[in-house]
Parts: sequence; structure tokens; C-alpha cells
Amino acid sequence: MHAGRLIILFHPLQEESYILVKELIARGYTRKVDLLPAYMVPPNIRGIPWSTPALYTLDGDPIAISPLSAEEAINIMEGRWAPGDMRDDDLLISSVVKSPYASAIALVWESLLPLIRNCGFLKPALRLPLRNLACERVSRELEAYADELYNSAWRGMIINLASSLTFDYLTASGFNVSPDELEKMSYKIIALWLLSKASIGWVGAPLTKLAKKIIDNVSDYIATRSYQLLDSVYSKIQKIMSDKEYMELVETETGWFYPYLMRNHSR
Repeated sequence: MHAGRLIILFHPLQEESYILVKELIARGYTRKVDLLPAYMVPPNIRGIPWSTPALYTLDGDPIAISPLSAEEAINIMEGRWAPGDMRDDDLLISSVVKSPYASAIALVWESLLPLIRNCGFLKPALRLPLRNLACERVSRELEAYADELYNSAWRGMIINLASSLTFDYLTASGFNVSPDELEKMSYKIIALWLLSKASIGWVGAPLTKLAKKIIDNVSDYIATRSYQLLDSVYSKIQKIMSDKEYMELVETETGWFYPYLMRNHSR
């Protein structure tokens, strides 16, 4: 199913996107897909791009979101995709943890129900279009143990959001941030970022105060690992940007170029 040319939405500086595109290069598949960086989401993409990398039909219908490997993407393109051994609950948790947007929604609302009841998320997360399964039925089945799933995803969501916040804070600061500055990030900044991450304009923003436990957990994780978080982000970016083959492909295929990204950074 879905054999043929597809769209891959990716983030040029995201490690998972980088690994996927590098594998496509090695296997000669970059000419068989339309590579689109996340900041250039085309108007024909349907629904919300929940995470990167993500796979779409040329008509813009979502097929699969992160976690997405090159092997799975190729199998879908070649029409030989088959369900793996992972259960729906494991697939759901993996997709939530891999998506800062989905993780933020779940933590802000302290529940996975907003995601479980959202077929726009559930379909690509569980590969339902490939499995010919009705979203409504799968959704009802997962609702029965939504609390258990939320608890299982909790730690992964905190780690994901701490890393995502670190990257966003670096971007907003021109990639010139010290571990001490990151460690002392205020409670209000974290709360505001989390609320913004979980909403689009007024849509999705709760009218109640965010749970202190959630903000404290994100804050504590960052404060106790500020150097490691910064070092991890910088190391990954430097590795990606030093890959001439990859950066040339990104620039050629998308027109994306960020020559000053690391100019002011010293570790």
C-alpha cells in the first residue's frame, strides 16, 4: 500500500531526521522522495505535522510520524510494509515521547486522552492507514487504559521536553548559552514555553493553572543536567553541519542554509 513517490517532512538539524536522510542517500532513495524541511510545510499537507521525520502521500495525507526509520519509509515506498511486533500501546507511547508537541499537550492536560481521541494524531502514530483499521475503534480500545499509558510515558515526555526546550532556548538566544544560564531558567519561562508548545494560538490552551509538579520536573531535569543537555545539542548540531554531503543535499533540495548558526558558540 502507498507504493510510489512520497513526501518526507524532516528537520535539518534533528538527529533522527539526519539519520533517516543519510540512510536514504546511502541507498539511493533521495531522488525517489520529496524532501521538505519542517519550516517549509507545503499548503497541501493535511492536518497538524506532529513530529519529524514524518511521511505523507503526495496528496498530503499523513502516513507515519516519528519514530520513523529509513527502512520503514523505504518499505512503505516500495509497497512491502508490514506491521511489526509492537503493540498499539507501545506505538502510541513511542510517538508521544518523540513529539514535543504531543508531549506538551499530554502534560498540560495531564492525560493522553486528547491524543488518543485525535485521529489526526492516532492514524499516523499507529500507521492505521497502512493497516486499514478504523481510528474510532482503536481509539475506544486505548481509552480504556489511558491513565496507565500516561504514567508509562511520563518519564520519556519529561526528557523529550527538556531537550526540546534546550534547543528552542538556544535558538532564541542565537546559540550562545552557558550551562549556568540554562540551569537558572525561570519557572515562568518554562511554564510559558510549555503552554505555547501545547497550543496553537488560543486553541488547546487550558484556562487553569499548569500543574506545578510538571513544571518542577522539567525544571529539575534541566537544572541537574544543564551541561550535558547543552553539550548533547551542540555535539549533534556540529556533527550534522560538518557532514558536507548531507548539508549540500539539504541546501540543494530545500534551499536551506544556516552559515552563522554556530558562529558565536564556544564550548
